[in-house]
Amino acid sequence: MAAYPTLNAQRSSSTVRNGGQDAQRATNGTLKMRRLYSTEKMDFTVDHWLTDAQKSTLESFYQTNRDLDVSLTWAEDAVTYTVRFAAPPQYLRMPGWWQARVRLQEV
Repeated sequence: MAAYPTLNAQRSSSTVRNGGQDAQRATNGTLKMRRLYSTEKMDFTVDHWLTDAQKSTLESFYQTNRDLDVSLTWAEDAVTYTVRFAAPPQYLRMPGWWQARVRLQEV
């Protein structure tokens, strides 16, 4: 399993805990909860400011591993998660830099 490239993540990077609950209302208004999976999973949005070379590194990594498990060490809690790309990285050209947003979901 490949490790996500060592690129500085911006403070705007975030995580969302996904508990796997499916909430639905019955016809009488009663809330029904169904658990789709037993363990909480994390969804990650990682923001980067990249040079041209770093953008090429990230894009090459994505092309090679887009359907594979990847290990991501999250700086906020220093835990390593097994994740997959949820979408292709999105790039925005800035003067002298690239702004990149990467969405990953825990396996």
